[in-house]
Amino acid sequence: MFLYKYAKANRIADLHARKIRFTQLRFLNDYWEGKALVLAVLDREKQTRDFEEMRVGTPAERAAKLGTYFQALGESPADAEERVKLFDWCLAHDPSAVEKFLDDSLEAMWVAATEAQEAHLKPLMVDSIRASVGVLSLTQNPSDNLMWSHYGDEGRGIVFEFDSADPFFTFGLDTGNPLYGLRPVDYMKGRPEIPHMEDEQQTWKRLLFTKPEVWQYEQEWRLPRFLTDGSASASDPDVVLFDLPPTTVTGVILGPRMTQGKQAEIIDSLRIDSDLSHIRILRAKLSETTYDLEIGQVA
Repeated sequence: MFLYKYAKANRIADLHARKIRFTQLRFLNDYWEGKALVLAVLDREKQTRDFEEMRVGTPAERAAKLGTYFQALGESPADAEERVKLFDWCLAHDPSAVEKFLDDSLEAMWVAATEAQEAHLKPLMVDSIRASVGVLSLTQNPSDNLMWSHYGDEGRGIVFEFDSADPFFTFGLDTGNPLYGLRPVDYMKGRPEIPHMEDEQQTWKRLLFTKPEVWQYEQEWRLPRFLTDGSASASDPDVVLFDLPPTTVTGVILGPRMTQGKQAEIIDSLRIDSDLSHIRILRAKLSETTYDLEIGQVA
């Protein structure tokens, strides 16, 4: 399967440099990118099971479990020592009251900890994903009038043709991480929901591969990568570049409004680069009878 990327004509330099940009969600043109409705960060069913486990054991064992939460909340060693002393005294004088206190405290602590974790982690995790992951946005359609206008410099730009069977698109699949892999975008009328973010498969799908249906005409496919696998551009640290093997690109389509001089410049640059000799050079031109663009071979 061939996939395509619209760009300005000067992006031909990326091909010669063997680099391509993966863009953070916050820099894409759709302001709804990555804004799925996250209902919860934590799996509530798993949390309930963990809570029931906390209630199992002797009073001393349950008190120890309670203590780990106090420590996680920043309890000082001196306060911890006083708490243990108080517990031991109460256990010796009124064991039944201690049992009730532990049950009530564990439940209150679980509720409070859950609410605190959700309030703290939800924006943190979503913002982290939006900042740490970049996507390469491609399309199935190399002759769309709107995309040529929006992304192809109003017809003066170019379109790169990619072979999706190239190993470039299978990077990371062997790790088992659900982030990796080339996938089509889902288009939805309503905002997608993420029941909880511990389900990584659904989290990635909803945050990275779901868009409003108004964008459906783009027929978009996406390839995500962690930005730490790339390198920042020397001219702009927000631009993260990845190595692009020459075999990944199989063709370059010249825009219907590109000047003859610019066409000749790009054609010559591709012909003198021996690693790019396999690339087909095509041109989009206006149909004589319809509103369609026709793509034909140039060289």
